Amino acid sequence: MNARRIGQLIRSVVPLTDHDIEEILQEQTLSHRPFGQIAVAWGLCTPAHVWQAWARQPDHPTPHVNLDRLGIDAQALRFLPSDLAYQCSAIPVRVFEKLVIVAVKDLTCSPILQQHFQSAGLELALVLASSEQIDQALSRYGPSAPAKEVA
Repeated sequence: MNARRIGQLIRSVVPLTDHDIEEILQEQTLSHRPFGQIAVAWGLCTPAHVWQAWARQPDHPTPHVNLDRLGIDAQALRFLPSDLAYQCSAIPVRVFEKLVIVAVKDLTCSPILQQHFQSAGLELALVLASSEQIDQALSRYGPSAPAKEVA
């Protein structure tokens, strides 16, 4: 994603000036750090603002994340019932006001998840994580896996 564009998107969430954006871009040229990371380090916004800006991208590709590095906010878990989490191999990782970030193995269940969050009056943003990390997160943070029916 173009750094100037993420700057404009962050500006839609918090009041960044043109000067702020230009200064961050200059720092980014020198340090090669992501725009949002610099803005957060300088106290111009919070990580929540960067996530909100990222989710507002009109046609962004679904990013891959490392759940071991990203971590999981336990507060986000309550926004997805365990049966739906297991059905969709999905784990909520962050929540910011009405935006819930959910990690999934693939996008197969995105319509089901979208419908769930829309009906709850929430906005959904999906990220991809490895199958192994999703399974580990469900095992660690989710309630017991649903019982399998015995034929």
